[in-house]
Amino acid sequence: MARVHRVQRSNKEHTCGHSPTHVIPKGDPYLWAKPGFRTRTPKVRCVEHPFRPSELATGLNAEPMAAQEDFNATLGTLEAHDYDGLTAAVDEFREALEAYRDARQEALDAWENGNSQFEEWLEEAEEALSALENLEVEEWDEEEPLNETTEPEPDAADFEEESDYDAAVERWQEAQDDAESEWDDWNSRRDQHWDDQISEASEASASVSL
Repeated sequence: MARVHRVQRSNKEHTCGHSPTHVIPKGDPYLWAKPGFRTRTPKVRCVEHPFRPSELATGLNAEPMAAQEDFNATLGTLEAHDYDGLTAAVDEFREALEAYRDARQEALDAWENGNSQFEEWLEEAEEALSALENLEVEEWDEEEPLNETTEPEPDAADFEEESDYDAAVERWQEAQDDAESEWDDWNSRRDQHWDDQISEASEASASVSL
């Protein structure tokens, strides 16, 4: 992985390579690195947009590292209960790891008599993929509770006795309270289920070593 250098005070303007690119004014600090042995022109970033690890990697693992970074970023930006979005993110990350594993296998296959270093890299790629192979997004499928709050409030004109009306209002209010409590419990379980899915995905990503 390329070394990152920091310049405290630039003597000229630079362009930060973070998308969208922008100018780093003269006199401002900036970061630079030269990933790759033959790299002549350094990559530059402002201090607000530091290099991601994948941008400093020079091997086959650069692409899956970028996929992992994108996946982690997606987990933090998904709207609550967006199971389709979460599933798509998991599938995309898994596909990147599968492609990485396949590339390592292809590289090893090119050595007729084997290569211990390439075998080690393939094993690491397979371990990375295994961390995501069993990750499945489980959607929330518990049925919504019955909505008792649609019952109209009792009308005093429908009762001959005030006490009967008061009793009816009390029963109606209890029904509203029970329904509201049931909905609160259902929503709480639903939110917790979503949080659990995000946590499982995050933990699976954290176990991927590239």
